Amino acid sequence: MSTKPNLLISSPHRGPQNLVIRPVAMEDVDALARIHKSAYTCDHFTAVFPVSLLARYYSHCVRLNSYSYIAIDPDLRKPVGFVLGGFQTAVSRAAFLREKYIKVGILLLLHPQFIFEKVSSVLVPPQPASSCTCCTLLSIAVAKSYQGTAVGLSLLNHFEMSLRKNQIFRYRLSVRLTNTRAINFYRGCGLVVECKSRNEVCLVKELCSE
Repeated sequence: MSTKPNLLISSPHRGPQNLVIRPVAMEDVDALARIHKSAYTCDHFTAVFPVSLLARYYSHCVRLNSYSYIAIDPDLRKPVGFVLGGFQTAVSRAAFLREKYIKVGILLLLHPQFIFEKVSSVLVPPQPASSCTCCTLLSIAVAKSYQGTAVGLSLLNHFEMSLRKNQIFRYRLSVRLTNTRAINFYRGCGLVVECKSRNEVCLVKELCSE
């Protein structure tokens, strides 16, 4: 049974390069996984996930988080980016880990450089306790061949527009401290640093009503 709230759905619209941005559907999860593999670098733990495991991860996320959108190149009929967010990001990740903890544990053993990072993030979470009541942008990714073409900015703008339509005027996200490119992108889009941990920085944005 879905726990998605009733919300005003943003209609598909044209972004840069005539891209169409629409809500993510469950049948899109394989495409999300492939984009994720293309976009995330090897210093991110989920980059070592096989596509099938990533697809299962995103199936949990999409099912529980309503503010999730995919960008389609209409000429090639090809998904090229996505943004995923909502109020149940922690719940969806926990559900995934309960289901796939053996496979995730094996991957940690095969890639031990991530073990300390994951343990420390549990013991010292980067977000304040109040963050559970705030909408969270869990993931935004653009296929490698489309990076640098403003697809990510268009997805973020669509995400923010959808929040405003539903009277949500604040959201947050977490980024690895080493990912200076992403941090600079988000700060350029108006997000400000809320707090930091050993490995991550949390940013937040207050949206103006329109």
